[in-house]
Amino acid sequence: MIKLHGLIRSPIYNSSAQKLPDRLVYFHTKKQRWGTVEHNFKIISKYSSKLLGEMVCVPSKVYRKDVGEVNSLYIEYLSANKNIGQGVGRDLFNLAKIHSEQVGCGGYIYLESSDRLLPDKAPHTFYRKMGMNTGIKWVDEVLDVYISSGKYLQKGDLPILRMHYPPINVDVKSQTPLYKRIFMHIKDYFTIKH
Repeated sequence: MIKLHGLIRSPIYNSSAQKLPDRLVYFHTKKQRWGTVEHNFKIISKYSSKLLGEMVCVPSKVYRKDVGEVNSLYIEYLSANKNIGQGVGRDLFNLAKIHSEQVGCGGYIYLESSDRLLPDKAPHTFYRKMGMNTGIKWVDEVLDVYISSGKYLQKGDLPILRMHYPPINVDVKSQTPLYKRIFMHIKDYFTIKH
């Protein structure tokens, strides 16, 4: 028993307490000048306080061939900070799936897959492994061949590609008339921050 200022209490002990995970997640939001709110995630090592990876995402709208325009979480930036192959990117992507549900995006996620940040590997195959697709059948098949052969795309093998989760059903006829799709592409071109 511990006596604190006249009160007697038993020591705090929780036999069902779990140990801290090896990776801790820090989350904060940041309002941008143009009015959007960035959602920032950082994964930090419990042992060294070292930053293992980070992700920046923004709730937005996107046109999908299979369902039309929907709320979707746009991943602006996802990086495993030289920790490739240790599951950090996978953990961040899984956080994005959960966060997409929490912010009213119904689990929809999209991003622009680019090799600008990686000196030797393109991330397209990683995103494909996470269940994303481009909605372009032959491109997805090329990515699947790379994955099944265990090879990585090299810088410059593919252009910047918009990828979606859950995967777009490529065999579905478009839900939106052609003139609206053209307008959506023009609108997307001018609203994406490069």
